[in-house]
Amino acid sequence: MKRALLCSCLGWMSVQAAPGRSAVDAQAAAAPPVFLELTSPRATYFVHEPIPVRFRFGCEQGFLQGSMVQMFPQQLDVPVQLVAPWIEELPGAIALEEPAALEPAGRGGERLRFALNDGLAAARRVEDVAIAGRSYTVLELERSYLATSAGALELPETQLRFAYATTFEQDFLQGRTPLDRRDASVSGAGLELSIQPLPEEGRPLEFTGAVGRFSVRAEAEPRDLELGQSLKLTFCIEGQGNLAFFPAPRLDGLRGLRALGSIDAPGAGRRCITYDLAPASADVSEVPPIPFAYFDPGPPAAYHAVATAAIPILVRPRAERARAEDGVESVNEERGRERSSALVMSVVVVAGLVVAGLVLGMRARRKTRDVGAPQRARARVAASAFHEHSSGPDGNTAQALAEFLAAHLGCPTAALFAPRLGARLAAAGLPPELAARTAAAFQRLVAARYGKSAHEVSAEETRALIEELERAFAGIERD
Repeated sequence: MKRALLCSCLGWMSVQAAPGRSAVDAQAAAAPPVFLELTSPRATYFVHEPIPVRFRFGCEQGFLQGSMVQMFPQQLDVPVQLVAPWIEELPGAIALEEPAALEPAGRGGERLRFALNDGLAAARRVEDVAIAGRSYTVLELERSYLATSAGALELPETQLRFAYATTFEQDFLQGRTPLDRRDASVSGAGLELSIQPLPEEGRPLEFTGAVGRFSVRAEAEPRDLELGQSLKLTFCIEGQGNLAFFPAPRLDGLRGLRALGSIDAPGAGRRCITYDLAPASADVSEVPPIPFAYFDPGPPAAYHAVATAAIPILVRPRAERARAEDGVESVNEERGRERSSALVMSVVVVAGLVVAGLVLGMRARRKTRDVGAPQRARARVAASAFHEHSSGPDGNTAQALAEFLAAHLGCPTAALFAPRLGARLAAAGLPPELAARTAAAFQRLVAARYGKSAHEVSAEETRALIEELERAFAGIERD
C-alpha cells in the first residue's frame, strides 16, 4: 500500500502470552489484532490554512469476526469506540464542518459504523492491509481544522476501546454469547504541529485573509439598464481553503459604481457574494475587474493576486427625464402662441394634480397599511419564535435574533450578514445607541456560533435586548 504520510503516530495493543492462555492470546502476541494511528500530511502549516487530520484504525479480520464482541446495545459494523474528546473542540483551532481532502480511498467509499466518544459515527473503509501475513480491515475518519494563531498546535492522545472473548456459547434467545468477555484498549500518541504566521513580504494590498488555492469569476444582471436602476453583481470564489473565514471584498471604491449592499452565501467549495451596484452616470460602460488576493501554502508558498474580467454594461438616460424635457418645450411653444389659453389650462392642470395627489395619497396610505400588516405579523411570529427557541438547551440564539431583526427590516435573514447593520437599524427608526448595541450583539453571537470568539452573549442578555427592541419598534409603528 502506498504510504505518503509524513507525520504519524501509531499505537498497538500489547498482549502477553502466558502458559495456559488461549490460541487467540498467543496470536495477539505475535501480531497485535488492533491498531490505531493519528496522521497529518505535514508537520508544519500556516495560520488559517486547513489542516487535514486522519484517524486510521484497523482490526485483524479473524479477530474481528471470531473474537470481538459488541460493546453497546446498538449493533456496530466494527465494535470499537474511538475516544477523542477534542475532535470537535481543539484548543487553538477551529473545527471545520467539511473535512479537507486527503488521499483517495479504496473500496468504493464504503462506510462502516462505530462509536465515537458518546455517539455513533461512520468511517470510510479503505484498502485492507497485510501485517505479518494477516489481513486487517482498515477504517479512516477525516477531520480538518484552522489554526487561529502561530506556534505549536497540540493534538492530544486518542484511544480505541473494544471488547473480546475467547469462549462463546450459543444461547437460544441471545445467540452467540461470550463467556469470558475482556475489555481492552489501544492508545494512539498525539501530534504536535508547527503553525507558521503568514509572511509579510509580498502581501498584496487586496489581501483580506484568504488562505488556500482559489479562482474567481463574476456575472452581472441586468447588463442593459436605465440610470437610477441597480444591477446585481455576483462575485464567486471557488477552491479549497478557509472560504468562510475572511471578509468579502469591499467594492466601495469601484469606479463609476456605488455599492448599495451585499449578500454573502458560503457553500461547499464555493462562496458567492451578490452586490447591489448603482451606476453613477450614463457614461458608465462596464463593471471594472474585481481584484482578489490569496495566500497559497504551496509548495511553494506564495501570495497570488487575480481579478475577474471586465463586464460591459449599457446605462441609458432616464426615459422620464427625456419625456419631461419634451413636455417643457411643448409648453413653451404653446405659451408663445396663446398665453391666455395657456393660463386657463394651467389652472385646470393644477386643480387636477391636487385632486390626483389626494387620491394617490389615500391609496398610498392604504397600501402602506396593507403592506405593513404582514410585516408586523412576521415580526410578532419571529419574536415568539425567539423566546421559544433561545431558551432551550440547544437554542440557536444567533438565528433567532436574525429572524427577529429581518422581520422588522423586511429583508431576508442572509442580508443581516452584510456590513453596516447598525446603520440599517438606525435608518429603520431605532435610536443610534440601541442600533449600534444590537449590531454588536448580533456580530458576537455569530462569531461565537462559528467558534471565532470567546465573548459569547448569554441568552438572558439577548432576551433583554429583544424586549427593548420590541418596545422601540412598537413606538416606531405608533408614530
